[in-house]
Amino acid sequence: MRTSTASFAITYEEIIAEKHLNRAEIIRHSLIDRTYAYQILSGIRLPGRDKVLALGISAGLSLKEIQRLLEYSELGILYPKSARDAILIYGIEHHFDVMKINELLEAHQQLCIP
Repeated sequence: MRTSTASFAITYEEIIAEKHLNRAEIIRHSLIDRTYAYQILSGIRLPGRDKVLALGISAGLSLKEIQRLLEYSELGILYPKSARDAILIYGIEHHFDVMKINELLEAHQQLCIP
C-alpha cells in the first residue's frame, strides 16, 4: 500500500526546509504545472514516479535522497539495468536539470519526465 499524500508532502517539505530551498523555484524548474505541483506539495495529490523525480531533480537532491523518496512513496527506486533509469541516474549524478535530462531521454528514445 502506498504512503498517504500527506506523508509524502511532509517528508519532501522536511527535505527542502533542511536545505533552505524555495518551493516556487523548485516548482518552476520541475516543469510540473504549478497548480498540480502545489497540490502535491500540500498533500492534496499523491505524485507518480515521474513527478517525484522531477521534484527531486529540481530541488537538486542527491541520487540517494531521490531513491529514498521513491522508496518511501513505494514507487520503485531507479534501477540501473533499465535503460531509462540508467539515463536518469546519470543525469542526477551529473547534476543535470529536468530539461537536460529530458534531452538525454529523447536522444535515447525514452519517455521524458513530467
